Amino acid sequence: SNPFSATFLRKVKRNFPLFCSARWAHIRQPADSGFESVYRFFNLYFITFMYTVYVLKSIHFDKIYIGFTSDLNARLIAHNHPANKGWTHKFQPWEIKYTETFDNKSEAMKREKQLKPARGRGFIKKIIF
Repeated sequence: SNPFSATFLRKVKRNFPLFCSARWAHIRQPADSGFESVYRFFNLYFITFMYTVYVLKSIHFDKIYIGFTSDLNARLIAHNHPANKGWTHKFQPWEIKYTETFDNKSEAMKREKQLKPARGRGFIKKIIF
């Protein structure tokens, strides 16, 4: 079977232990985001996730939002969903203006923290405007 096909992933989920490469922690139901990859090591199958730091810009307001996720498409839908009651609800709709991808969650969190203060926002505004 093709190691990247959906059928193969379902077989792996059902029959083999899955581990996250960042921490080697057991994963019961990984997200089917399309950003995951599968690799084989001594007949064990491992799934790695890509994490994305993203910048959203409000279409109607002069606002930006910085966050990180392992599933960018689902996160954008969540930010623009009418049932969203968070800060981003007030300034909908949002569009993606900038992204960076990372191999592990801790790197993505570090980068998000670099971009959130005024200095990081200045860098983002130079890119966007």
